[in-house]
This record gives sequence, structure tokens and C-alpha cells, in this order.
Amino acid sequence: MFKKALMLVLAGVLLSACSQSKQITTGTDAELIKVSKAWLRETPPQAEVGAGYLQLNNAGARDVSLVGLETNVANKTEVHSVSMANGMMQMRKIAALEIPAQGQAELSPGGNHMMLMGLKQPLIDGQTVSVILRFADGSNQTVEFSVRGPGKP
Repeated sequence: MFKKALMLVLAGVLLSACSQSKQITTGTDAELIKVSKAWLRETPPQAEVGAGYLQLNNAGARDVSLVGLETNVANKTEVHSVSMANGMMQMRKIAALEIPAQGQAELSPGGNHMMLMGLKQPLIDGQTVSVILRFADGSNQTVEFSVRGPGKP
């Protein structure tokens, strides 16, 4: 009797562990992504554009694609790449930012970054701004970005 009870308990623990591990590989894209270091650069009062940065960590066993961004403080929000061409820095919209399985992608100053265009208000140091991340599978994740003034980490 004791052996049967012990076997049932162990089977339950094993099934629970398997189902938890399965969630990581079968969840929505938004559930697989953990966001950290989310911040926006403070803007001057009349600025029409702003920039944002974050780190995206993928806990899943498959690649995830970030395909869109939305916030109520700007008319348009995109991910841009930065490259050098003919001695000039160029920014281009990225249709999708790939976050590799068990890996990360980063939007950082001087590299890929988030552009907020048609700002409806200035971004002020200490403010918090909500941004919706949209993924290829149709799932969304809302992230709170802190606004930082010049020289603030």
C-alpha cells in the first residue's frame, strides 16, 4: 500500500514538473519573453521624436518575433536599426526583431532602438510610460518604461 501511494505521489510530481516545463515551450510569445532595463530618453519640450531601450529575454525553446509597438504618448512607434553607409549614420525600420530561443535581444543607445514619432507630450525625467509590445503570434505584453534625464543610468 505504501509503495503504491509513494508511486502515485512521485508520478504526480513528475507530471507537474513536465507540465511546468511544457508551459515554457508552448506559451504565447508574450509569456516566453521577460523584459528588463526598459527606459525612455527624456526629450526637450518641443521634440517630435523620442527613443527607448530595453532588454528582451526569451525563456522558450523557439524563436520569438517582436513585430510592433504602441504607446499613447506618440502617434507612431517603431524599432529601428542603426548602420553606417557612405560615412553617414542611417536608421531604418525593422519589420521584426528576432529574440532567439533561450537567448536575448537588446534595444540600446547606439544600436537597435525604439523610436517614438509624433510625440504628443514631452518625455519628462521620472515619468512612467506604458508601451504595448506586439508579437508575431498575436499576443501582447504591456511594459512600463521609466523616463530618464541626461546622464542617468
